[in-house]
Amino acid sequence: MTFSIRERQTKVGLASLVLSIFTVIPLSLPALALDDIGDMAQEQAQEKLELEDMRNEMKDIKGQVRDAMGAMSELTKNQDGLSTGPGQQQMNVREIHLFAREANLEAGTETGANKDTFKALTYNGKIPGPEIHARQGEAVRIILHNNLKAPTSLHFHGLMVPHKVDGLPRAGSSNAAPERFLKPEESFVYQFIANQPGTFFYHPQIIHQDQRFKGMFGAIVVHPRLPTKEVNKELVLFLSRAETIANTDKANAEKTGVSKHVYLINGKTAPFVPALEVLNGERVRLHIINTLDEAVPLHLSGHRFEVTAINGSDPLEPRVVRDTITVNPSDRIDVEFAANNPGVWSLASELPKQNSNNGKFPGGIAMIVRYSELTPAATTTTTPQ
Repeated sequence: MTFSIRERQTKVGLASLVLSIFTVIPLSLPALALDDIGDMAQEQAQEKLELEDMRNEMKDIKGQVRDAMGAMSELTKNQDGLSTGPGQQQMNVREIHLFAREANLEAGTETGANKDTFKALTYNGKIPGPEIHARQGEAVRIILHNNLKAPTSLHFHGLMVPHKVDGLPRAGSSNAAPERFLKPEESFVYQFIANQPGTFFYHPQIIHQDQRFKGMFGAIVVHPRLPTKEVNKELVLFLSRAETIANTDKANAEKTGVSKHVYLINGKTAPFVPALEVLNGERVRLHIINTLDEAVPLHLSGHRFEVTAINGSDPLEPRVVRDTITVNPSDRIDVEFAANNPGVWSLASELPKQNSNNGKFPGGIAMIVRYSELTPAATTTTTPQ
């Protein structure tokens, strides 16, 4: 390639200009400027790393949300039945067998002429029937076997379950299969998802309510899926009443006593109701269920109740604090208290007719709350000088 003389002169002039510029501006930049450039580069690199970390965190969050949505979807599927579908793993089921039968029970533990017994209708031969505890969302299967001489049924008081499980039963014809109306020696399977947390109880339907007042009831406690305030002890208390059997002198076949009504806590009358043993610093939760046809004003001496739920309500916030609570017929009341006042205390009805047996105290609805660490201490005696 060839250039003209003028082009050569122009290029030489430009080269001279560039050379003069670099002569004015030294080729080596100050050290401070180079340091600034290096710092900027480091900051940009750090920002890139932080952005990458943020992207990874967002991916993790999206993954967790996706997993949670999948779990909720799976739970929804499970609520439609007790299995998740063909070819999938079967859902865990809590299964309980209830046997409706007659039984002669003791209201106390006295022997001889003072022994109080009563004829009861029961689940599994005791009052109350078996406690059923389930976790929210868990499948429950209850098989009722009627060993009574009369038909019976089952109602889940307070639980929202399908009509095919808890609807009013129909007697049907003599050759019809039982539809929640069980004739003697028949059985029926009740199954549902325990979706509601709270305290409930099972007993015969209203068409057989006389059986309920004779002892056929038991608790269903559905614990929340998410953890709540922890307690150290948890106890269900059923308030009820029974008519005792008059004692009979077998040798003379004569009645030596009269029948009477006694009030009961979990099938026992005071002073034979087992004491509630607590430790200082513990927190105690009581599920109180009144099966009577009258209200019971219940007082715990030396402590205060925190009412946490009433009749299947959502947890009460703020909690209601009372030293005495009134438990109306069919009420289910959840209360908690702090065991922070060592001693021996009473949990009892405030009504004389309910906390005594025909005027004899203690009796009926009364029990002891005792701090277990209060054991008799060894004592030493000194001889006066």
